[in-house]
Amino acid sequence: RKMNSKKAITLLVLATLLMSLLPTMSVSAALTPDEFTGDEVIYDDEIEVTGTGVTPGAALELYWDFVQPWNGSAGKIAAGVGKPSGAFSVNLTVPASKGGHHYVWVKDVTTGAIEPAGYVQVNPTLVLSTEYGLPEDDIDVFGYGFNASEDVTVLDFGRGTFYTNKTSGLGDTDDYGSWDASFEIPDWDYGVYDFNATVNAFTSANVTFRIGSSIALNKEEGPSGTLVRVTGRGFWPNTAITPALVKYNDTIMGFKDETVTTDDDGDFTLDAFIPGNDTALFD
Repeated sequence: RKMNSKKAITLLVLATLLMSLLPTMSVSAALTPDEFTGDEVIYDDEIEVTGTGVTPGAALELYWDFVQPWNGSAGKIAAGVGKPSGAFSVNLTVPASKGGHHYVWVKDVTTGAIEPAGYVQVNPTLVLSTEYGLPEDDIDVFGYGFNASEDVTVLDFGRGTFYTNKTSGLGDTDDYGSWDASFEIPDWDYGVYDFNATVNAFTSANVTFRIGSSIALNKEEGPSGTLVRVTGRGFWPNTAITPALVKYNDTIMGFKDETVTTDDDGDFTLDAFIPGNDTALFD
């Protein structure tokens, strides 16, 4: 039988209304991290992981080596949120890890999609508790990114070998390729020296250390007029320090006291006002 036009139009309208009530599903692009391969990094470096295709406005997670909760050496290491466009940019900090290749994974928490972002090459590095000091000061050295569970064989400082595994009883690197040791600065001339560490004769790293005078401030920033305490070590003993000798960005600072004299060890403490009309970091 032939359906009249009014009934056909009514059915079409009903069908349209029913379709509008059905749930809709948005189709997003596949999770696509921007791949990086073989970038060389060291402990505490920052890596920016970018890409597209994450659920807009939803959570995403970065994983180091394995997609699992963090266990001290691998697992979830950073998190972020996708942009409205589905693009993302999240930074992670390189953890204490043994030397070699380490892989980064991206997870879209909403969809459960997981994709590799690539791998980095972790190289050995040394971190000192301070970058300068005076003879007989104690200093700590921390090694990261070496081979795991191997001997720290030699510590060289400046013009000679300071310690060896046989003479000082230095421990091995741990499961993460990390280690630490302490030593006393020798009574050498003021200057910059290389500090080098070797593990099992195959991997090494170095950092510079300065023996010499130094100053420290009790504040790092503030407006002009800020009163800053300056503490100095290792200068000529029993020597007068005048305002002309202490400058902030090449501008002579005003002292709270007119004159200051170093003590028998070459140390001093003075209070000075930051000049100028701006707010800045102190140098």
